[in-house]
Amino acid sequence: MSAFARSYARAALESAPSGYDFEKLIEDLRSVARAVDGSSRLREFLSAPKVPREPKQKALEAIAGRVGVDDFGRRLLGLALSHGRLRHLSEIVSALSDSYDRSRGHNEAHVTVATPLTPEQERRITDALGRSYGGTFRLNVRVDETILGGFIARVRSRLIDASVASSIARFRKQGEETARA
Repeated sequence: MSAFARSYARAALESAPSGYDFEKLIEDLRSVARAVDGSSRLREFLSAPKVPREPKQKALEAIAGRVGVDDFGRRLLGLALSHGRLRHLSEIVSALSDSYDRSRGHNEAHVTVATPLTPEQERRITDALGRSYGGTFRLNVRVDETILGGFIARVRSRLIDASVASSIARFRKQGEETARA
């Protein structure tokens, strides 16, 4: 995640009114980001340097109005537009979501497994991550049969690779190095 996305997230968290509903803001901004990301014409229009800011602002206001973005969220969108960062809105929203979750002691872990996890396996993974990193965890699980077994987890900026495919590759590399020695 880029430094500018984290700085937008930090600024939003620090400047919001007391008791602000960040969960609704994040949901609303994700909807705006999907609208922008889902239309190449809209994306090109909003990022075109030759198009004046005013028509871009009006288009963005129309989208935000349909989604129900509040005044605080609209100011954040306007700031991203004025600094040419609107094309990175999804990344900014992800940074905001991560920062908000961390501020509440919640974390997200991206886990890749060879087969779907049972609820018990998910619970054991979230408990182990909580003991290692502190806080509570929400798993974003993806199934990829090519890892053969085990798992790959990304927690914040750390990658934990306990997959069978990686173990085989490490074993093979050690064997090749030993054979050359």
